Amino acid sequence: MRSLPSQTSPLPIKRGNPNRNHVKSSLDILHITRFTSTKPVGLVKFGQMNKILFLCTGNYYRSRFAENLFNWLATKQGLDWQADSRGLALERGVNNVGAISQYAAEALAVRLVNLPDDERFPMPASEQDFESATRVIALDELEHRPLMNERFPHWAETIDYWLVHDIDKTSATEALEEIEKHILQLIEQLTQS
Repeated sequence: MRSLPSQTSPLPIKRGNPNRNHVKSSLDILHITRFTSTKPVGLVKFGQMNKILFLCTGNYYRSRFAENLFNWLATKQGLDWQADSRGLALERGVNNVGAISQYAAEALAVRLVNLPDDERFPMPASEQDFESATRVIALDELEHRPLMNERFPHWAETIDYWLVHDIDKTSATEALEEIEKHILQLIEQLTQS
């Protein structure tokens, strides 16, 4: 994992409720942004945005939900971070239909995150993706560390791993709620750094 560039400087966080220790849902971010400040909060960086790369197997379900939710929340918080996502084994998603999983699209809609009409199709991870990212997060260590060791061995120990299983082991609702919790913690961490 790479550290933040030296030209990044933190700004104070403005919260709607000073007694609140942390954000509990993505809709809380919307509330905080709409009702407490008209100025961006978070990191201000001169130059290029920091990039987070989310990895999953097919770049169809978990990583796409993480990418879109992170970007929506980071924009609401005024963070100088942008997410992208890629898949480590697109060939395993032969039954995927369309650009993004219906579970991810529906969960994003419930959270008021709009997808573009021309939402892109899944994309495979490449060496350039790792080189251009400030931070890389694979969504399921048990599933993705072996793929990293096989396909990108020199990056396998440099990235972060979460533990959010695919739909064959965990329901979509449970998995996407777990990703949302991780994203909220990440947003809070980036806001405070």
